[in-house]
Amino acid sequence: KWCEIAGISSEQAAGKGWIDAVHPYDRELLWRKAEQLILSESIGQTEYRFVKSDGTLVWVLGEISAERNSNSNIIGYVGSITDITNNKKLEEAIRYQNLRYDTLLKTSVEGIHILDGKGNLIQANDAFCNLLGYSKEEILKLNVSDWNEFYSGQQFNDELQAILLKPAIFESTMKRKNGTVIDAEISAAGIYFNDHVMIFCSARDITERKKVQKQLTDSETKFRSLYELANDSILLIDPVTYRIIDCNPAASKLLGYDINSIIGKMPADISPALQADGSISEALSEYYLTKSN
Repeated sequence: KWCEIAGISSEQAAGKGWIDAVHPYDRELLWRKAEQLILSESIGQTEYRFVKSDGTLVWVLGEISAERNSNSNIIGYVGSITDITNNKKLEEAIRYQNLRYDTLLKTSVEGIHILDGKGNLIQANDAFCNLLGYSKEEILKLNVSDWNEFYSGQQFNDELQAILLKPAIFESTMKRKNGTVIDAEISAAGIYFNDHVMIFCSARDITERKKVQKQLTDSETKFRSLYELANDSILLIDPVTYRIIDCNPAASKLLGYDINSIIGKMPADISPALQADGSISEALSEYYLTKSN
């Protein structure tokens, strides 16, 4: 079995021949470890690699122990190996996943944080600490209700059940350490891990975006008020189709049509065939519309 794991024959392994099958980077460490065990007359274990003839790496757990005679004198050493290649591959996969996770936490500009089933914060990245203005030590003592009173008690439980069923993206407010309140967009997903509930969240500050949206809404409201109350007739015309897409009440009154009847028509459709100066309305309308572009 030893020869099968190491990938060499018993003849090749005889004497110190076996060391040639050990990975070059592991040989010196293995020799030092063996010497220490021999000098201390103890039993020891160490992990190292064999390189098979086809280049395949095999991780093993090697164990060495002294063989003694009836007088307890050491007459030799017995070594054994266990193939742990699959374990090593699993460990490497876990390390890689942890590296990816740690890198995401450290480099993400979004505030990544993890809650338990009671809303207690169990992990947070630097971006989330900066978002709320807490140190890492301070923030790990918080519950979600400390930065958002809405998510407490039964309300939190209701939201938790919904998130466990389906990940969600929503807007909320968050109270910072200094008492200021920011608007945030939250992405949340819940999972069961070892019979425990965990909620993975990311938060981004959208306070400025909300301010701009409010300013735009306010501006649109003001424009609509001026538009609706204006004494002058106003027609809004699509620059591509030249059809009317809206008009104000003053235009409806002047033209004698209700607003819905005007929308979708060409200007010439709601004009007399001839203007007062004898101009053809359709031709005149096309001229001005083309000129405006």
